[in-house]
Amino acid sequence: MPTIVDGVASSVAIDTAGEIVDLKGLDISSLVGAPANWEHESKLPSQIVGKIIEAHKIFSKEDCQND
Repeated sequence: MPTIVDGVASSVAIDTAGEIVDLKGLDISSLVGAPANWEHESKLPSQIVGKIIEAHKIFSKEDCQND
């Protein structure tokens, strides 16, 4: 049985690489099926931590699918 991890992948805050993502302008349509990697790295197999199976943006409570 696979392990499913649910959580925030990105936010409008300075990350450990010193980058800020503009989520409102970000097209996430290609994320589903893409690999999830550690700290933007994918040179080694150990840096790939999984695969994205679902993605959506949440800006307010109304954007949530459940409690």
